[in-house]
Parts: sequence; C-alpha cells; structure tokens
Amino acid sequence: MTAAELNKRRTHGEKLRKNELVMHVRLTFMNELLGTASGNEDIHGTYVAGKIKKKQKASQKYIREGLTDEQRDALVHQELEDIKNLNADEEITKGKTFFPRNDNGDPILFDYQIRGFFKSACGACRQIPESESKGFTAYKGKIDTLIQVYSDVNKSTDAINRGEIEDKTVREIVIHTDKPIGDCQRPLRASTPQGDRVAISDSESIAPGAWIEFDIVSLLGEKSRPMIEEWLDYGRDNGIGGWRNSRKGSFLWDYVDPEE
Repeated sequence: MTAAELNKRRTHGEKLRKNELVMHVRLTFMNELLGTASGNEDIHGTYVAGKIKKKQKASQKYIREGLTDEQRDALVHQELEDIKNLNADEEITKGKTFFPRNDNGDPILFDYQIRGFFKSACGACRQIPESESKGFTAYKGKIDTLIQVYSDVNKSTDAINRGEIEDKTVREIVIHTDKPIGDCQRPLRASTPQGDRVAISDSESIAPGAWIEFDIVSLLGEKSRPMIEEWLDYGRDNGIGGWRNSRKGSFLWDYVDPEE
C-alpha cells in the first residue's frame, strides 16, 4: 500500500476527539494577581557567579591573614563545595517577578499555568470524600496529557487542518485590565541549613477585577465536566499566580459564549 493510500485511510485523531469536551470560560480575579516570571533569564548562573566572586575576595582576605597556601586552598575549596550543594530554590534571593508579555505588550498567562492550577486544585479536592475528583487517580499525568488549554481552540484546529504551524498566541492567555500594573512587596522567611533567612520578594501586581478567557478541551469528554467545574470553583479559595496562600489570584468564573 502506498503512502498516499495510507494517508487517505488515516483518521487524523477523529476517534480520539469524537467526544471531546470544550468549555469556554471567563475567570474574574477577586484579589490582585501576582506575576511569577523572573526578570533574570539566568538567575541561577547569576547567583553562582556572584558567590564565586565573593569567594575570590575571601581568598585574598585569607592571604592577608597570613594563612598558608594549603589552608587557604582548603577553605576556598570547602566554600565552593558549599555553593554546589546549595538548594537554589531556597538560597537564591528572590528578585522581582513579572508577567510575561505577548508581542503586543499585554500581560499574559501561559496555558501550562492554567493546567498547573488544575493539578493543584485537583490535589486539594481529592482530599474531600464526596468530591468529583476523589476517584481521579494519577491526576497530574492525566491533566497534562488529556486536558488542554487554548486562548482559542478553533484557531488552533483551523491551523492544523490547513497543515500550518500553530500560532503561539493560542497558548497565550491575555490578562485584561483597565488599571496600571503595580507592585506587591512582602517579606519571605525561610529556614535553611545556614540558618533563618529573610528576603524581600517583589512582584508585579494586577488589580482585582482583571479577567481572562480561554478554552478548556478535555479528551475525557462530557463526564469530566463536573470535575473541571469543581477545580474552577476551588479558585475562589486558592487561585493562580504568586502568593496563593494569601488568596492572591483567587477568582470567580462563568461560562461565556466565545466571540465570533
């Protein structure tokens, strides 16, 4: 059988998507939403480079203190080993975090951030005996592979049907707000092997009332609707973005008709 004949027989995923569920929803944020993207593309490299510079200065100090070469080398080596063993998540001083921007300069969330919220919400809801999510086992992998988020699923489908590359904007969820983007600063305390540390965390902040719209596509079909609705309902308690345990990024949601 030729390649042309085989291609003609292909279903192009029609069986997989025959009963897919599409939900078009709007999330309206009740509290300020905080950005989580680092302004430093190589924050770990910058941190380590800074630490090494400090060690070089320390080496010069050891020389001034009259230590032998062996003593100085041993101290510097130990300090460099300490750098390699540091947990970057605990030790990197928190720099300002931002919202990613699209090509028009609008603040956005990416599709994977919404799925990340779904995983967090599902994990919480599963602790409630009568929840819709209770029996949804191995949920993290299923959410990653069977539930997708698009700014406009029809735009994605049309591109695929035409054999074109999917436009990156279908994975960018625009945050709509009529207020200027502000800042949220708060102290962070952490217990580390080197003792208690306090840092100031600074994030871009979007005021309450901002909203986003997107499509949720579930290959699990209509049976998954109550479960996804449950996750969205959980957003009033623990939302999206930074500092969620203080209810930043909490939201209410509604079904809306997609714009034609």
